Amino acid sequence: MPVSKRINSSKGDKLPNLEKYIEPFSGIQYSYFQTMFENKVELPILEEYCLLFNLSLNELASLPKYVFKKKITEVIIPMEQIASNMGFQKGWEFNIRT
Repeated sequence: MPVSKRINSSKGDKLPNLEKYIEPFSGIQYSYFQTMFENKVELPILEEYCLLFNLSLNELASLPKYVFKKKITEVIIPMEQIASNMGFQKGWEFNIRT
């Protein structure tokens, strides 16, 4: 998700605290997907959602928000664990004083 240069620099190569950020992140992803789908925007990114979820565009668009968010979480949690196993530090949080 795009963030300011300052936030990205403060994060470095640390993994965000998923307990804090996964809920808003998955909600933003749901809203983005629904907006693009409803406006019939044909972006390659929508195909990426299909690959991620292994569903068609129409199937994805019909998912309730809680199911969409659950599916994103089910993909991200194992990816975070893999990155952690590779040595990336978990638990980064943005600090306004940084």
